Amino acid sequence: MPRTLWIGGKITAPLYVAEPTPHRPDLILWIEMPAGLVLAADVIAGPSPPNAVADCLVQALNHPMQGPPRRPNRIRVADGELADAVRVSVGEPIPIEVGPTPELELLARELGLDLGGGDLPPSYLEDGRVGAELVGQLFEVASRLYPLAPWKSATDSQVVGIDVPELGISGACVSIVGAMDTSFGLVIFESLDAFWVFAEAGAQLSSGAGDEIDLGGRVLSLNFERKSDIPKPMRREMTEHGWRVAGPRAHPRVLLVDRDGVAAPLSARDLRLAIAAAEALIGLLTEQPRLFTTPVAAPIAREYHVDPPGAFTVRITAPHPEDSWLEDDEADSADAVAYDPAETEGSHDEVEAALEQALSMVAGFLDSPHSRTAAGDGPACETFLRYKLHSEGSLDRFTAFDALDFLLDYFPRKVTAEEALIRRMPEVLPRFYDWLGSTGRIPVACADEARASIGAAQAEFFEVAGDSRRFGMARSFMTLMHESGVDPRDEVEVDRFMAGYNLALSAGRRVRFPTSSAAALMQPSEGEPVRAARRWRPAPGQPFPEATAPCPCGSGKKYKRCCMPR
Repeated sequence: MPRTLWIGGKITAPLYVAEPTPHRPDLILWIEMPAGLVLAADVIAGPSPPNAVADCLVQALNHPMQGPPRRPNRIRVADGELADAVRVSVGEPIPIEVGPTPELELLARELGLDLGGGDLPPSYLEDGRVGAELVGQLFEVASRLYPLAPWKSATDSQVVGIDVPELGISGACVSIVGAMDTSFGLVIFESLDAFWVFAEAGAQLSSGAGDEIDLGGRVLSLNFERKSDIPKPMRREMTEHGWRVAGPRAHPRVLLVDRDGVAAPLSARDLRLAIAAAEALIGLLTEQPRLFTTPVAAPIAREYHVDPPGAFTVRITAPHPEDSWLEDDEADSADAVAYDPAETEGSHDEVEAALEQALSMVAGFLDSPHSRTAAGDGPACETFLRYKLHSEGSLDRFTAFDALDFLLDYFPRKVTAEEALIRRMPEVLPRFYDWLGSTGRIPVACADEARASIGAAQAEFFEVAGDSRRFGMARSFMTLMHESGVDPRDEVEVDRFMAGYNLALSAGRRVRFPTSSAAALMQPSEGEPVRAARRWRPAPGQPFPEATAPCPCGSGKKYKRCCMPR
């Protein structure tokens, strides 16, 4: 007879049931390992009786759901108090261990998927818990937010803070998603810390670092979707009530997810919070349309009043009072100034002039003896100049540090590129610096220093350029689509891919962001393979640092600005 281990305990079900009010019942489970057989199970809607787990064990011993009555060689439960109760029920000397029971969580999640996520049908009105007038207000504010398209200029890390005293909301965090032009909306977190926990959780799950889901708190989102992606019962409600939208991809839907990733039913308060975030962004973006594209060193705070039926006052602060949209080195720079609406026209003219200057520089480089292949050198040069405009807003000064910062930080996080461009970057940049020196734009000594620095950093660049842990969110999705065979120019393919991705996430499954071909990236275009430098990775079982803690790699930057997976 094989030796068996029985594992038992009580966990919260990974789904909601409707009656008597929406709730997540408790599940009591006993399973047999290593076979993974379910021996006994019970669902408890209200408070669990003190001996519920022990009573369920008696059922498993005497009338197991699978196989004949039998006894295990060992028993494992989560705590000592439960072990004492089980010991009394067993009535015989079977060894009882106290330790973690992750097997129960995994089984419960699988059971939740088999049950289809509970018995709550999709509805804007949430079975009468949300009034039609409030949903109408959501559609109205969504129709005004969508044309502003903040996702076209904001990144998901440019978070703002909102406070809604009437709803008990203080220090909440709002992230704007949609930079990939595939899925648009707002994600609302309980706090800035919850936002960073969420970011780390997504990175760890996508990299396969863990199975348990901890989103840092409940997560509320306002999504804009196609009508075909809205469930049929909700589409019927839209028709019945005459709710209007701003476009074919602008159908609003509010979703709520518990801390462990389980979809939760909405309340009127949840809709009011989504409305508050949307109204606040509309007000601030109407006043300062270039908010997310102009450096902001000092937080900008405004208050807006929302009319009935969801009457309240919402305060928005950009950036979030506990965060900065500037990189660490930019935040310390005396050149970082707050955005002044009065300078909008002048700033626009400066940006246009800088873009013209960039195009002129690319053309000059390609026409010079320093450029070998126009088709390959042009994209590389343009990518580097985009970095300069993004980081400094001008092309007036180039240093050797610019090349290193571009190769080892900006490019890995933000640039989605074919391997041909990745291979060429460390080869094109030195020649571009030589051209800068030959035209008097920088000292020749600076060009020499840049060439030496780029050569020394080439091995590390080939490693980090293909390390998905360093990708920003937009690049991660683009890479995943590319390696899944999805053409990002094909709207139908992209929508199908996003639907599958969202389905996998809602089912609690891992979605891995694959790297580019690591073997190919480690091989430069000419010569012997380059040995890559080591980057910090957690050892098995080692926890990830806090987002704002110093990076373990020793760079001196915060973890979230350095080796934190994206």
